[in-house]
Amino acid sequence: MKSNLNFLFAVLVVVSIVSLALFSRGCSTPRVPEFIDPLLTFDEAMARSAESGKPVFALVSADWCTYCKSLKRNALTNSRVVSWLTANTIPVYVDATRNNDTEVAAMTSRLRVQGFPAMILMTRGQELGHLEGDVPAKEVLKWLEESKAKASSQQ
Repeated sequence: MKSNLNFLFAVLVVVSIVSLALFSRGCSTPRVPEFIDPLLTFDEAMARSAESGKPVFALVSADWCTYCKSLKRNALTNSRVVSWLTANTIPVYVDATRNNDTEVAAMTSRLRVQGFPAMILMTRGQELGHLEGDVPAKEVLKWLEESKAKASSQQ
């Protein structure tokens, strides 16, 4: 009888741990915002940009970054921001989670990232705008419009 209770208790503990893990994962911020193709690489996005004429919107983010999670949960779920980005850019996610990896370090250096999260708007290899930190949706939209105007004036 006692071994049955021990077994039942062990099963209950395992079920509780698994349930907690699944619940916390389901409530977390998505790793890559829904409007960004998680399989698209930065170089592929630049090639698409060259074909379409739309600038690349690069989001440089890391899984361990609290500010990144907040930006993805707030400004990058705002319907106006998402609509603007999907209509006017080729969005790409640059994963900086392994920030000690040489490939990641080279990419963040190439994009001149000083802190996370970073949003970079580029066309034809030139930066149109650079914004870092957990920025409210209103400021992201303002930055996007100003960067677009800068691109238009350069053409």
